[in-house]
Amino acid sequence: MEAGLQEHVAFHLTGRRPGTGLEAVDQFDLRPALLAGYRDLTQLRYDFPLVLVSDTAADRTCAQSLSGIVDGVVHEIAQGDDGDRLTRHALRLEQKIRAAVAAGASGSLVALWNKAANQLAAQGDDLLRDSLKRARAALKVEGDVVDCGKTTPTRLLSHAWAAVQEAKSRRARENIGKLIQKLSDILRVDFAHSKAGRSPDSLKAAVGTAHAEVFDFVVMSRMLGKSSADTALPAGRRRRY
Repeated sequence: MEAGLQEHVAFHLTGRRPGTGLEAVDQFDLRPALLAGYRDLTQLRYDFPLVLVSDTAADRTCAQSLSGIVDGVVHEIAQGDDGDRLTRHALRLEQKIRAAVAAGASGSLVALWNKAANQLAAQGDDLLRDSLKRARAALKVEGDVVDCGKTTPTRLLSHAWAAVQEAKSRRARENIGKLIQKLSDILRVDFAHSKAGRSPDSLKAAVGTAHAEVFDFVVMSRMLGKSSADTALPAGRRRRY
């Protein structure tokens, strides 16, 4: 057996180079054949990039993966006989966006989506343009797109914190609105029981113009004044309201 072949066999069996006969392969940036498909991650579907959802009130999830969003779009539009075609084109659009973000592109999902769709449409046929149009109509999520990088944890945590605070503020505003409505109802009832609320002008304003000619508000005011007890709120309580 030739010496060169023996060296190759020895390296194959042991992983070691006998002596200095074999040349170094470090400069070739080689990798195992089983990992060759992972050389370009943009060709794969994985959790990145992420979309930091801007409208957390409509969606409880403050961050979603691009692949998950595209899956939702595909689930909505790919229901008929052309489902395979719509799915294939939607995944092609997803890969286009992922490659752009990996190359340094940034911005909102809608902006990146529209840019990638326009580039594909310029190179495709009517069927591709139809798929892209239907996919865009089904897109309901918006937010900044972030790839996996050293600033991603900070941005993700900051966005999640802001989403939690916004949810708290929204609940507080709802509770305050309900309290304001209850207090306003109490004041309206108090006014309706007062002399000013039982005056002809106030009764006419409460009924409105549609049936204003049907009632005699002077008589109504006199009747209510006799039958209604004076249950006005104390002045101190009214000031607190």
